[in-house]
Amino acid sequence: FRKLQFYDFLLAMAVMLILDLSIWTLGAETLHADGGTIDTMDDLPWLLGTRLGRLGELVFYAGIFAAVFTSLVGHALGLGMLASHCWLRINSPDISLAGTDFRKTRLYQAVASWCLISPLIWTLPGMPDFVALTLVVNALQVILLPLIAGGLWILSSRGNDIGPEFRNRWWEHVVLGLLLGLAIAGAWGAITSTYDTVSNWGSSQPTAAQTQAADTLAAHLDADLVFDSDGHVLSATIGGHPLTQSHLAQLRQLSRIEHLDMGRSQINDGDLRYLQRFTHLRTLVLPSASDSAALSQQAILRLGQHLPDCRISRSSSPTTPDTSQP
Repeated sequence: FRKLQFYDFLLAMAVMLILDLSIWTLGAETLHADGGTIDTMDDLPWLLGTRLGRLGELVFYAGIFAAVFTSLVGHALGLGMLASHCWLRINSPDISLAGTDFRKTRLYQAVASWCLISPLIWTLPGMPDFVALTLVVNALQVILLPLIAGGLWILSSRGNDIGPEFRNRWWEHVVLGLLLGLAIAGAWGAITSTYDTVSNWGSSQPTAAQTQAADTLAAHLDADLVFDSDGHVLSATIGGHPLTQSHLAQLRQLSRIEHLDMGRSQINDGDLRYLQRFTHLRTLVLPSASDSAALSQQAILRLGQHLPDCRISRSSSPTTPDTSQP
């Protein structure tokens, strides 16, 4: 099966390379240019939706569902069988396990059940979100790299393990030493970043990105901001300066804002997508029909579906019909 395994790994690496390059390209085109960040799982489909519309968001959610549940079941079954095999081998080193059905052991059932049920803990209120958990889990995997690099260096240096003719030469020792140093540096960075992420779970203080966004809007747009006792922006009145995509990306960081006045801004239908995540927003003032011809009533109604508790109005006159949702 060596040849089959080789082509299987080659296909998997090619697919992962294409996916990684696609994500990097999308991020470089949107996030980096606009100054945005990814804070929650909803930000990922939103990012794709800015280019492909609602269909892009649905495709992303379908991909997340398929990736999570296929890997979850596979890991549960595989880890259960691996644990059962190890336990039987430790207890009986000399017996043959070729015809053993590991799925009938109690250890397999316990491990598989734990892998399938334990993730439900993260659905409880107050637990970290999808992005935070992904960062922490990947950071913990990086911590294991020094152990793997050091173990490979030791095994490849001992003739009894790999054979005298295949032992490392002097330049291979140098390369492995450099790789081990990089692995240690990466592990230390993962430890510090994981500590910072975990320590901020449940914190009521604004993040560094939210603080920077408030400073940027106040400096570039002459925005009138009102803060709560923790430092979060509760109200923002945007001045008459032109709004760029970078400004809108910064505005999205103000996740706890309750009042937003954009009556003097020039925005279009596509810009309203940046406001869809403001679940705390209660009042929103948009430019009048005469000041913003690019802003359609259909786009405003669509925004109201995402913000059912927000009262959306336009700044033309007190008699302007209200477009807020009931």
